[in-house]
Amino acid sequence: MLLGLLDKLPFKTIYVNEIDDNIAAVFSQNFNINPDVRGVREVTNEELPEHDVLIGGFSCVSFLIVSQNPKRKGIKK
Repeated sequence: MLLGLLDKLPFKTIYVNEIDDNIAAVFSQNFNINPDVRGVREVTNEELPEHDVLIGGFSCVSFLIVSQNPKRKGIKK
């Protein structure tokens, strides 16, 4: 699992972008960094902290309701 792994890697996370407020809150609680909750297209290069490596990824397409076939109703709370 990812928890605990970030502390063992030889780098420090200085910026996180997550558009979903709920996911951002969980990330903040687990990793002690507050994600930027704007859409990634709203963030300019000048706003990014100075960094050596920039890592990005795609949405978790397999979890998105719009990509599921057959259609599902999502997670019920």
